[in-house]
Amino acid sequence: MIAERTARLKAVVASGIASVLMAGCAGNPGVSAMPIGRGVPEGAATFALAEPLDNVGRIAAPHVERKLRELGFEPSANPDLLVQVGGAERSRAVGAYIADPCDAATPAWVEQRGKGWLLGGGRVLTLTVRIIDAGTGAPVYQASSQRRMAGGFNDARIERLVDAALSLNPKEVAAPASPSC
Repeated sequence: MIAERTARLKAVVASGIASVLMAGCAGNPGVSAMPIGRGVPEGAATFALAEPLDNVGRIAAPHVERKLRELGFEPSANPDLLVQVGGAERSRAVGAYIADPCDAATPAWVEQRGKGWLLGGGRVLTLTVRIIDAGTGAPVYQASSQRRMAGGFNDARIERLVDAALSLNPKEVAAPASPSC
């Protein structure tokens, strides 16, 4: 009787842990996308990928190219836009903040530090795509996607982050409203 209950309890606990793990891995990445300055120039239709500076960028490059093609951009040796891509990874236990735009002495938490997750605290993976006007060298667009995971970057995770970061057409994203202090 006790052995049977113990076996059932173990099965229920294992099922619950598996559900939590699958839900944690299946969620959608958070996305932030915004034009910089005037945004992507009207008529810009071609791009070139800048040489990636990290392994995440090297793995992400073909996914970024695929996604930009889906959005109507074409690769070119003489591009309108240069595209940079890179990644960052941090412990979930480390928060991130910036100066509050209305009160520089007060930090504005972009993300509160998280409590332990999956015993190791988990990782926060961030992929950033930055688009630069090839003619002027000025940045015109930046998009980032972020996801909390038990482990680090791999091809499947990078592909999901690229798809999320470029889920909106850079030509169509509106500038964020200025803070009203």
